Amino acid sequence: MTNGEFPAAEPGAPVGAASDRAFLDEFGQRVCKMGAQRGLSRRALTIASGVCERRLAQLEGGEGSLSIASLRRVARATGAPIEDLVVDEPPAQ
Repeated sequence: MTNGEFPAAEPGAPVGAASDRAFLDEFGQRVCKMGAQRGLSRRALTIASGVCERRLAQLEGGEGSLSIASLRRVARATGAPIEDLVVDEPPAQ
């Protein structure tokens, strides 16, 4: 898992913990970036989305996950489409 690549998995194979961790790390970075692009601090994103600040801190650190409803609220608060936050591919180099 170097150079921002997610570990390869065989088609149809269950996703492993390393791949999940990489995905959550990238997701947390996207949430942080999208909020910052809109000029939102974590506290402001908490207020705008209704997702608790502790949960947002965990997400930004690559820990935990969100319900679909919470994901929708975070996306709306950042002004980003959900699909911009949840991208299932490694970041571009």
